[in-house]
Amino acid sequence: MEFPKSIIDIENTAGLEKGTENNQTGSRGSQALLEMGHLSFHGNLFYNGGRGNTANGTVEDDQIAADVIFNPAFENSFDLDPKLSSANGIITPFPSADSPALRGEMTDSNGRGFFQDVEYRGAFAFGENWLKDWSVVDRKNIIEQPEPGKVTNIRAQQIPGTLQVEISFDLEIPANMKGNIQDVFLSEDGGSNYIHRCNYLSGPMHDLHSGRQVIVWDAGEDWPNREIPRGRIKIVIEVN
Repeated sequence: MEFPKSIIDIENTAGLEKGTENNQTGSRGSQALLEMGHLSFHGNLFYNGGRGNTANGTVEDDQIAADVIFNPAFENSFDLDPKLSSANGIITPFPSADSPALRGEMTDSNGRGFFQDVEYRGAFAFGENWLKDWSVVDRKNIIEQPEPGKVTNIRAQQIPGTLQVEISFDLEIPANMKGNIQDVFLSEDGGSNYIHRCNYLSGPMHDLHSGRQVIVWDAGEDWPNREIPRGRIKIVIEVN
């Protein structure tokens, strides 16, 4: 997402003579609260502000705000792509499998018990949409549903001299999650219908991580004496 101006504009009400005042700088309002440590930002990924992916560009060229917000102790970044998901060309608020938002999470250090500690930054985990089935946002299809895992680049090739088929594919899931192959289906008509389950499978099927995967289907056991010139493979993955 690209912002036309900077991402953060800290209000300084010094000219209006209202709000909390920082006696050392003369700032008032949110600017004073930020300078005095009463307002802070922790663990945020700021990106694509209209003034560039720099500390000053993120905060309207406010050097004081930049120094405070991007103090390393607060673990904010201004140039790290959050890698949000994209569905049909629409940016969604869900992190992709390799998003930095899926690591570097912060805990409720004050122990107030109000916040729930999670293993990601932001409002959404990878492949989860807590807005589904109850919110107006979901009913009006304002955002796209995230994919729990992504399987791409499927290739199926008969192993020479056998009736076995080597199936390889790319799997994309978060680093802190694992994938399990639940089902593999075959289409005889070039992908229009996947009605045949491949039963005789071997190779790694469980606790998979992102990367290229290879399994073997014994087509001779499932479909002896059959040729499938327009065959296509569909792989169903469970991510947890």
